[in-house]
Amino acid sequence: MNLLMVEFYNQNVTRMLPLTREMILLCKAVQYCRDGTEDLEWVHGNIEMDKLTRLARRHGVIGMVMPYLEHRACEFETLIANLKPLLVRQVILEALRLKQLEGLVGAFEKHNVSYVVFKGLAVNAQMCDAPISTQRFSTDIDLLVNPADFPQLVSIMHQRGYYCIDCDNASDVAHFASHSADELVKRGLVFRHQDRHVADVDAHWRVANTFSLPLSTATVLGHKQSTQINGVRVFAPSFEHHFLILTVHGYLDYFYQLKHLADLHYAMQHAEYNEAKLFTLAKEFGISQHLAESIELVHVLLEGKVSDLRNSSRYVRTTIERYQTHHGLPPRAHKSHDNWTLIDKLSYILRQINTRSCKASLIAPIQNRLLVKFQQVPKHDSVQSPMS
Repeated sequence: MNLLMVEFYNQNVTRMLPLTREMILLCKAVQYCRDGTEDLEWVHGNIEMDKLTRLARRHGVIGMVMPYLEHRACEFETLIANLKPLLVRQVILEALRLKQLEGLVGAFEKHNVSYVVFKGLAVNAQMCDAPISTQRFSTDIDLLVNPADFPQLVSIMHQRGYYCIDCDNASDVAHFASHSADELVKRGLVFRHQDRHVADVDAHWRVANTFSLPLSTATVLGHKQSTQINGVRVFAPSFEHHFLILTVHGYLDYFYQLKHLADLHYAMQHAEYNEAKLFTLAKEFGISQHLAESIELVHVLLEGKVSDLRNSSRYVRTTIERYQTHHGLPPRAHKSHDNWTLIDKLSYILRQINTRSCKASLIAPIQNRLLVKFQQVPKHDSVQSPMS
């Protein structure tokens, strides 16, 4: 493996981080995009441009790396030429997603559907004051919707040409969720448009699985705030709630995509960032460790503030080892993926036992399938719309 021990220089302290040249450069570029600083000693050596391109695409940070590459244009002229068409395409798709979101939001407000937009698009609006070309791009639209409004939401989605790719009876599931969402194992439904160029809409009745983040939908919607996403007026979670949602979302997957860590890095530079307030909330929801270790990981990978990885938490070391072992392209550490370790599975079971009732963990999944007939369908492009 082509490893390089990159030296960080700050106040005469030498710090070591074992990653590939390309991964180090990616982290450096993300940092530069946000604050324009170059606290890394430039590494002389061969950079595999194809590998760097693949990393930038996989981690969803093409827009973020461009300012740094253009800053060193004489060294990355070829790479810039290769990435610019991809960036232009992403900017166009992002504009289309915003137009799509504007139409959905208008329909929600017309029919009094209570919602917030969170993750991807909302992060850019709330936490990243930067031109659209340097923002991180999302591939879908994430919504958190009041469970009681889900039947209305499903009706709106069907009227606008969407169909559910999770099940063939979304209306029944939505009706069940409207009064018993906490008993459903799933946390939402994914809708796909008949036009495959339109982004999927991931509509949640619960922000996360109870065992990972016991933050109720009512709490998030009760603290929602109006914001603008490149001119489109929408509702988003409060800054603090959104930060915690992003933290847990990335933490459980060991931040397998750098864009999720970049979200936190950008938010930590924002005027609304209040670490003491965040830890107070995190303690309330039992995720103080998640928050502390995620912030530490930002310091290590995107700010270079750790003197020795041996002094870092086990989680930080494991995350960096995953980047190292998989050459910067680690798979998701999700329970639906084969790469989940035995420790991951045991931890998942223990969290379920500690935080969920027997009814929610054992009885409800069976009950749901009997009462709601929650029939799964394959999630691939060949799925036909039930409306066709």
